[in-house]
Amino acid sequence: MKIVDLVIDTLSLLTLGTNILIVFSLLILVRALMGKNYKGLKKNRLVLWIGERGLLLSFIVATVATLGSLFLSEIAGYEPCKLCWYQRIFMYPLAIVLGIAWERKDKYIIPYALSLSGIGAVIAAFHYYLQLV
Repeated sequence: MKIVDLVIDTLSLLTLGTNILIVFSLLILVRALMGKNYKGLKKNRLVLWIGERGLLLSFIVATVATLGSLFLSEIAGYEPCKLCWYQRIFMYPLAIVLGIAWERKDKYIIPYALSLSGIGAVIAAFHYYLQLV
């Protein structure tokens, strides 16, 4: 198996695992909101675990996404399209900013990180829509 195939398979599995974790977390949140059980949400082990490590997890995701996109374009030779570049514009700074915030335990970065990742997510959703249509 070539290294490119191994990296693509690994990134695919990481993406799938992260998506499953996100869906599971959203189900917990919706269940708590439907039952008006906000105190129960604060006691949920998954919510507590993610909450305690939120900056670190965000930093890891942004760094893996940055390194993965650089690997695919610079080493594997895949040419990124225009929308891919726009997504990268919003993703690359996150790896640096979240790393600094995690090191300093700075929770004030959250609105800035959500803004960057939110804009990138909208571009990614539009990009995905264009690929489907």
